[in-house]
Amino acid sequence: MTDQRRKRSQRQEAETAERYGGRTQPGSGSGWLHRNDVRSEEFLIENKRTDNERSITIKADDLRQLRINATRLDKVAIMEIYLGGHNYVILHSDDFAGYIEAGEQ
Repeated sequence: MTDQRRKRSQRQEAETAERYGGRTQPGSGSGWLHRNDVRSEEFLIENKRTDNERSITIKADDLRQLRINATRLDKVAIMEIYLGGHNYVILHSDDFAGYIEAGEQ
């Protein structure tokens, strides 16, 4: 990874941590102890970004592992992607349904 790409990724992680009231995970993705990029009280977040304005690849294995990691920590798994100048959030439909139900109460 080039220095410029690494800086953009680190900036994305820092912004995500601030947005969700969490903290970045030291050495995220490089070991078994601190998996994924950001941890908050409620969420475990994996960031993905691309400078390609049209597409990004999301792997089912990455989503599955993120959800496993989050479940072990009693957190909700979120994948936040930066694509085309915008941030988007992906979460499992069961987790989304829980938020809908909580909002209806």
